[in-house]
Amino acid sequence: MRRSSLLSGVVCMALMAACATSPQPPTALATATSSALAIPSPTVPFVRCDTTNLEMQLIFVGAGLGNVGGLIEVRNKSSRDCDLRGYAGLQLLNAEGRPVQQSVVWSDTSYIFGANQAEDVIGLPAGTVQITPDRPVPGHAYIPIAWSDVQGPCSTAAQFRVTPPGASTSLIIGATPSEGDAALVTFCGDVIVNPTRAAFYR
Repeated sequence: MRRSSLLSGVVCMALMAACATSPQPPTALATATSSALAIPSPTVPFVRCDTTNLEMQLIFVGAGLGNVGGLIEVRNKSSRDCDLRGYAGLQLLNAEGRPVQQSVVWSDTSYIFGANQAEDVIGLPAGTVQITPDRPVPGHAYIPIAWSDVQGPCSTAAQFRVTPPGASTSLIIGATPSEGDAALVTFCGDVIVNPTRAAFYR
């Protein structure tokens, strides 16, 4: 499948890491975006998003130096504000929807997305626009995933079963970015799921 170049992938990941901690990008990265993207405040008290309130889509895959990173964008499609915090569940599936035997682990660290990532409360307001893979959306959340494309064992997947943080039910989504081709994605080694984060800069 088509992947972004190493340079664009590294820039994208650096910008995402910056946005996870602040709605304003650091000065060194500010030239990569024309304006700051507002990050909505979480609901007080915390209101967990139900799975039925959400829609998801894999929007980005970038590779470099034997490592691959992907982003699953999450939108609140309901009529009430809600929140996410922590790690999503992830299972790889084949085209028939059967589980693929590939290890998935939770970690606050990955080569692509950096180390010591915080489990922040992410506010998902109602009424945000549809998922648009070409740009970040204020009020959407992002599930970072990372894996190897060289260190086995390896398998291919056509779909993901994604369980939102704290939920007991899942959504099935495609394992190919909407802006990519339809080829199956190859996953090698552990598939690492990082904490869910707020909108990022691209």
